[in-house]
Amino acid sequence: MSPLLKGLIGTQLLAAVFGVSYFAVLTYRNYPDAMHTGLRIWGYFAVIFLFLHLFLALKQWWENSRRRR
Repeated sequence: MSPLLKGLIGTQLLAAVFGVSYFAVLTYRNYPDAMHTGLRIWGYFAVIFLFLHLFLALKQWWENSRRRR
């Protein structure tokens, strides 16, 4: 397994963990202030890791398309 593929899988798992945490905080509506803060924190983490995942996927696609030529 290539290091880039390992990175993609790891990034996808981290994004999934943060995404699940984000929706868990969304459903936890007993404390609105804590929910608002939690949404912002987990939302930022989810966005960061999703963008990182997208970047690594595009990088892998670019490298694979150049190798085939």
